[in-house]
Amino acid sequence: MNTRTLQLVRSSFLWGGAALLLAGFISCLRPERDSKLPAHVPTDLKLTLFYDKHVASFSKPLWFEELPDEQGTFAIGGLAGDIKLLRVDSTGKTTVRQFAQIPVYYAPYTDGLLGAAFHPDFINNRKYYVYYTSARGEVKLVERMAKQGAPEDAGVERTLITLPVAVAAHYGGDLRFGPDGFLYLGIGDGARADGFVQAQDSLNADAQSLNVLYGKMIRIDVDGRDSGLPYAIPADNPFAGSADSGIRREVWAYGLRQPWRGSFDPVSGTYLVGDVGLIHSEEINLLEKGKNYGWRRMEGGNCFNDSAYWSPLSSCGTEGITPPVIEIKRPTRFPDQAIIGGHVFRGDTASPHYGAYIFGESSQGAIYYVPPPNRTERDGQKYIIAHASQNFGSFGTDSRGNLYVVEYNTGTIRRLDHPDLTGKRSSR
Repeated sequence: MNTRTLQLVRSSFLWGGAALLLAGFISCLRPERDSKLPAHVPTDLKLTLFYDKHVASFSKPLWFEELPDEQGTFAIGGLAGDIKLLRVDSTGKTTVRQFAQIPVYYAPYTDGLLGAAFHPDFINNRKYYVYYTSARGEVKLVERMAKQGAPEDAGVERTLITLPVAVAAHYGGDLRFGPDGFLYLGIGDGARADGFVQAQDSLNADAQSLNVLYGKMIRIDVDGRDSGLPYAIPADNPFAGSADSGIRREVWAYGLRQPWRGSFDPVSGTYLVGDVGLIHSEEINLLEKGKNYGWRRMEGGNCFNDSAYWSPLSSCGTEGITPPVIEIKRPTRFPDQAIIGGHVFRGDTASPHYGAYIFGESSQGAIYYVPPPNRTERDGQKYIIAHASQNFGSFGTDSRGNLYVVEYNTGTIRRLDHPDLTGKRSSR
């Protein structure tokens, strides 16, 4: 069985408000859990179905979120456009109902409902946001409304952004509100994503151009309106005051290929996002204002030019590029790999895992554990601590700090179960 090399490519970064020193790299991580993992790693973690499977079922789920101010009520979005509300009360009683059917253009594994986010004041304004393929070769970000006093969609839609993209493209789809109240959306580079034959089509340079939204993390104010826009540009966006009229003011960070799932640390506010690679590397990036994350000049720690993508260059000009905080080296070219951005565990301040980062890799269903930065015995390594189903779609969390895995193939959502990874904090 192939081994993996997990390389730490940045010597330090701010995480949890303190400088986290990363140590070198580790190799030969087996795709199974290692029985000889250090004592501080949760080797006895389980993935537990937390609802009654005879009551609730889901089709191709890719996204999971607890409703703002409605503890115990979760929205689950499926690629085919269905959003269901799952309610699990304190006794474990499960109820489920249809919330919305988004009018997506659907194709298995590629096209459909890619991301959703509920407005922080959803309980009052009933607004939520979805990012989906609306037609063959088109992707949209829209604002939708739920009915007042009823847990269901009202059928009202307002388009915010429409982008033409290649068929079977890198759409991106990480969509969430930040602690600042603004909406963040990770958009892919728009290139073809249909594998080896069209690989050269994946080498477009849009991610490095500030004149387009492809390959970017954008940040917008959905509660405001600027002239000619259905939203406002936050005044502190990095390019909001640029004298160049061609630059897109929505851009928060750039140089991304296929941003797929991320999270804001509820304590530090830092934003960790997975970025799916093409040939050589999978990345976790700590996204910061105005930073360039390299694609397609770089993929992970590899340098390239237009004619030498298949074989990395021995060196290149890396000035102005922010490297990933975590890089997973691929064992061979074009394996069916995709990184899944996860969450920092903040559920229980007394837990030895408080501040640990948990993320995944889809093809093997591997769940990785990064020890918290304040451990005196911390060795800089990442560990595979569990497996979900192959091709799982994302992680989720709730207002108590529990962590969940959303399994696309099995249609289930399972909670990470461990005595020291149980959420306790209140949503208030």
